[in-house]
Amino acid sequence: MSEVSRNHVIQSLLKENFEFRKLSEEHEEFETKLETLAKKKYVDEQDEHTKKTLQKKKLSGKDRMEELIAEYELRHSKTN
Repeated sequence: MSEVSRNHVIQSLLKENFEFRKLSEEHEEFETKLETLAKKKYVDEQDEHTKKTLQKKKLSGKDRMEELIAEYELRHSKTN
């Protein structure tokens, strides 16, 4: 898929799909928190645990977003 059509699919899903929109917002939130943790000079055990948890949640959300993109493409390829 071209970058333009992928961006179109993402924009459509952000407008039309509550789950996708929520996952996208969470993804950005997790990224911001991870960036904050990365800037810390001293990272304790709790920070490491938090970092790993955020990374797992971020990856899980990204995987689900990719599934929703694939489902959208499949639905729209059948209608065209």
